[in-house]
Amino acid sequence: TSLAGAAIAAERLREAVRVTILRKTDGTQIPCATVSIGLAELQAGQDMQRLLHTADDALYRAKHKGRNRVES
Repeated sequence: TSLAGAAIAAERLREAVRVTILRKTDGTQIPCATVSIGLAELQAGQDMQRLLHTADDALYRAKHKGRNRVES
């Protein structure tokens, strides 16, 4: 998919995780979970290692900007 399409899907996933109620095996509710997601779009001539490095860089930007976000 395009980077724009991936961003839409990633935002939906991020929000679904944020609103999910988590419970321990004894039923006790635990604090909500959040996710940070880094996106990258494969460019012409780019190899998989470079693509993953780009996505990883985006993930760390998301974490440094406050977590619970999507960055590309």
